[in-house]
Amino acid sequence: MLRISSATPHGKTYDELRKVAEKAKCWPAVRSAVLRTLETGALPKKTEWPLPPPEVAPRRVGASSPQRSPDLNTLITIALLEKRHDDAIALYRRLRKISPHRGLETDKTLAASVAKSHPEAAIEIWQAITEDLIGQAKPRAYEEAAGYLRRMRSLYQQQRRLDHWKALLDGIRQRHKAKRRLMDVLDRLVDRRIAE
Repeated sequence: MLRISSATPHGKTYDELRKVAEKAKCWPAVRSAVLRTLETGALPKKTEWPLPPPEVAPRRVGASSPQRSPDLNTLITIALLEKRHDDAIALYRRLRKISPHRGLETDKTLAASVAKSHPEAAIEIWQAITEDLIGQAKPRAYEEAAGYLRRMRSLYQQQRRLDHWKALLDGIRQRHKAKRRLMDVLDRLVDRRIAE
């Protein structure tokens, strides 16, 4: 299961910054400045940044490299590190409105991280990943989709709502009935085989 941690590139940088700022007893101000910068794209003013300036100047954003603000993927990573699951889900929904194309790693990480606290959000994300994978029309993608369907079944089972999982499978079967390999994967998923 994927978990967000300080081992991720953004997480590691954030964690290192937190440690330095806590040692300097200025973490609240640094945290606020970092989150504001990620949200707006504007670097903090010297009066807002209590640490010494970085040794390397920030890269200038020019016409060839458009500014990405807000940096919702990094904000999601930070929200997960801080165990602010409600905020992570809200940021994710904003990201999907701005960019409906899925960033599968963000999707996978978020869903796995919030499955216990927000099972409905995890199911929603896993369902979208599953549909994207099925849309690839490749046997390997069908097998990967089955993994997410199993995760959804587990959550539905915990909630005593297996009828929802069965309805989900029935809907997939109906929409994709021409995809024989997918049907085989779904058959194995529910432990039954159709005689050919």
